[in-house]
Amino acid sequence: MATTDYIGPLLAQFQQKADEANAMNEQRYQEGMDLWNQIISQYQPGGGFGEGYESQIETAKTQDVAKGTQSLVSSGLMNTTTTAGLGKQWEADVGSQARLNLQDLRSTRLSEAMSGKAGFIER
Repeated sequence: MATTDYIGPLLAQFQQKADEANAMNEQRYQEGMDLWNQIISQYQPGGGFGEGYESQIETAKTQDVAKGTQSLVSSGLMNTTTTAGLGKQWEADVGSQARLNLQDLRSTRLSEAMSGKAGFIER
């Protein structure tokens, strides 16, 4: 009675499919890691998150200081030391809190992104 080796080719085929699946999984994993790294870099200092908001803060400061200066001109107080303090006063009243809120949001988002990446790695 002749014996035929059915197991060898099946094992080879199974191993080939497993290797292909592992390669595809590794590719998807690397793509996912690249995405998470992009997200994280966006929230890191200098990453670009909040640039528009920073610009709005500066625009609001310029406008508000200009209005304050105009008010001083109208009141006849333009050449006083009050004019020099308008920008500092605006920063104390509005600017610093707005920047702190932005930094808090940036830190929260960065923490969430890093947690998301850690969860992705665990899977």
